[in-house]
Amino acid sequence: MTIGLMTQDFEAYYECVRLLKEKNVPFYSLSSKEPVPSYISVVITTEDIVRDVAPERTVRIDGDAEFAIERAINLDQGKPIYEHMVIGIDPGKRPGICVSGDGDILRTYHAHAISKVCDFVRKTLKIYRYRSAIVRIGHGAPTQRNILINSLLELGIDMEVVDETSTSEGNRTADIQAASYISRTRGKPISKRMPVRPCDGEVRDLQRISRIESKGELTISKALAIKVAKGQLGMSDAITVQKGMKKGPEN
Repeated sequence: MTIGLMTQDFEAYYECVRLLKEKNVPFYSLSSKEPVPSYISVVITTEDIVRDVAPERTVRIDGDAEFAIERAINLDQGKPIYEHMVIGIDPGKRPGICVSGDGDILRTYHAHAISKVCDFVRKTLKIYRYRSAIVRIGHGAPTQRNILINSLLELGIDMEVVDETSTSEGNRTADIQAASYISRTRGKPISKRMPVRPCDGEVRDLQRISRIESKGELTISKALAIKVAKGQLGMSDAITVQKGMKKGPEN
């Protein structure tokens, strides 16, 4: 079967084409004015309704072409319902994530920021069919770990904290390997919000990073660094605020 692509959004279209070719997935460009050929199994689209195609066989792009394609591939291949899905997360400034279904690794992801993790988990749970699912998160990096726990609690998914003492650290591959280990290891169930208390070392490190990112122009305050550590403020926003404080009120 072939995946169909129907959209008048040129940016979305070319991003989907790039990704489909990259994944060697056969596809056919469709027009909303013409009937959908019978050999089209799933339609990726930005349209509200696709004529001749059941809603459950359409996938909206909604600003994320990669997830739309993953969902379409999953539907096209008629993947079974997984009895148990596990999402393992290695916490830190750039979390590694490993998604598995019934013991098989389905996908891995390296988040550029902890704020991206909850969105990734939410979309992943929409891509795959499963009977039960759980998130397992490593016990390291307490500040980032607790921020992740608090944000993931909103999804209503079961969670466990796993002792990741034996996992390695230091680079992108290690983060993914740690996430894979975490996904396979039972942990302690957790169902309540966790306190977020950045240590002095984390605060000083963020202040150091602010000097680097501002090219030596300034150092954000301890109060702003704490907000960054808690995920309440991005580093670029903290630098902007600090610049405003440095200039003072306009005369």
